[in-house]
Amino acid sequence: ALEKYRYEQSLEHTSQFIEKLEKELEEYHEHVARFKKGKEGAT
Repeated sequence: ALEKYRYEQSLEHTSQFIEKLEKELEEYHEHVARFKKGKEGAT
Protein backbone atom coordinates (compact mmCIF):
# COMPACT_ATOMS: atom_id res chain seq x y z
CA ALA A 1 0.00 0.00 0.00
CA LEU A 2 2.87 2.34 0.79
CA GLU A 3 4.36 1.95 -2.67
CA LYS A 4 1.03 2.77 -4.29
CA TYR A 5 0.67 5.83 -2.07
CA ARG A 6 4.16 7.01 -2.93
CA TYR A 7 3.51 6.46 -6.62
CA GLU A 8 0.31 8.51 -6.50
CA GLN A 9 2.06 11.29 -4.59
CA SER A 10 4.87 11.51 -7.14
CA LEU A 11 2.33 11.37 -9.97
CA GLU A 12 0.48 14.33 -8.49
CA HIS A 13 3.75 16.21 -8.03
CA THR A 14 4.72 15.50 -11.63
CA SER A 15 1.43 16.80 -13.03
CA GLN A 16 1.78 19.98 -10.96
CA PHE A 17 5.33 20.36 -12.28
CA ILE A 18 4.13 19.93 -15.87
CA GLU A 19 1.38 22.52 -15.38
CA LYS A 20 3.97 24.97 -14.09
CA LEU A 21 6.23 24.27 -17.06
CA GLU A 22 3.41 24.78 -19.55
CA LYS A 23 2.54 28.10 -17.96
CA GLU A 24 6.14 29.26 -18.09
CA LEU A 25 6.41 28.12 -21.70
CA GLU A 26 3.33 30.16 -22.64
CA GLU A 27 4.77 33.25 -20.97
CA TYR A 28 8.06 32.67 -22.77
CA HIS A 29 6.35 32.45 -26.15
CA GLU A 30 4.43 35.66 -25.46
CA HIS A 31 7.67 37.37 -24.50
CA VAL A 32 9.40 36.20 -27.68
CA ALA A 33 6.46 37.30 -29.83
CA ARG A 34 6.49 40.75 -28.21
CA PHE A 35 10.25 40.98 -28.66
CA LYS A 36 9.99 40.14 -32.37
CA LYS A 37 7.21 42.68 -32.85
CA GLY A 38 9.29 45.30 -31.09
CA LYS A 39 12.29 44.64 -33.32
CA GLU A 40 10.18 44.82 -36.47
CA GLY A 41 8.63 48.07 -35.29
CA ALA A 42 12.05 49.58 -34.58
CA THR A 43 13.46 49.00 -38.07
